[in-house]
Amino acid sequence: MKKRKIKLSRKKADWVKGRTTTLRSTPVKPNQASVDRLSNDYLKQIDKMSRDLNREIKKLFNSGTAKAATDHAMDASISSQFRILINALSSKWTKHFNKYGKSFADRMTKEMDKQAVKGVKQATKDLSGGMSIKPTMSQRTKDALNVAIESSTSYIKSVPTQYIDDVRGAINRSITSQSANFTQLKDAIDSVLTDQYKKTQKQSEKRCA
Repeated sequence: MKKRKIKLSRKKADWVKGRTTTLRSTPVKPNQASVDRLSNDYLKQIDKMSRDLNREIKKLFNSGTAKAATDHAMDASISSQFRILINALSSKWTKHFNKYGKSFADRMTKEMDKQAVKGVKQATKDLSGGMSIKPTMSQRTKDALNVAIESSTSYIKSVPTQYIDDVRGAINRSITSQSANFTQLKDAIDSVLTDQYKKTQKQSEKRCA
């Protein structure tokens, strides 16, 4: 294909000749569809963790050992079993979200880079009379994007610790309650798991908005 020769007016030619210019694009904004995909995928990770905790904790407290322990005196055996279980779940999901947080950061970086370059390209097209200029992202913009991505990644990595610590504390208080029997304990655990899921889901949805 034959290259099109760009003809510039005298005014534009004078503007270009011997001039070093910085063109600024509009503020960088990620594509909404991409944001929605990333947000939905992140919320799915919380669902997975919540379902896993619900399944494993209820399995423990529905066991014959748990019923025997709580029927007699809320003794140390059920507390010990719960401690072992919750520590294992905490380790499992902390590793999962640490790995997922890095993947999330990589995907977000690529998306923001793409949108930034797109914005600069549009700015050069609008302001340079259609000339082909290689777009570059300023260091200030790069730094701002890195801070935003790092903040999101840190929050994602903190979710399982906060979630599981809250569940751990609430269930331990229920186990040690002198007034609770086995049925009351199971009801309390159901309530703890449901409330914690709703709380975390709400916080995460707000963060993603």
